[in-house]
Amino acid sequence: MSKLMRDRIDVMLEKARSGDATAQHDVAECFYTGNLVEKSRDQAMYWAFKAVSSGSYNESFYYKMVDMPKE
Repeated sequence: MSKLMRDRIDVMLEKARSGDATAQHDVAECFYTGNLVEKSRDQAMYWAFKAVSSGSYNESFYYKMVDMPKE
């Protein structure tokens, strides 16, 4: 992975950890798809839950992650 891509996910994770709901959503999608990070159902669910808990995303976003096949 290039330095630019690592920097991009690091910035996104920093924003997500600070409570930015859009970043939480984006990080959940990254873990869901395996884009920029290793695919992880648990991490996708965690970040989706955080985004939904902020009130910025509806529950269907979280349930999309729950339905992700276990590996």
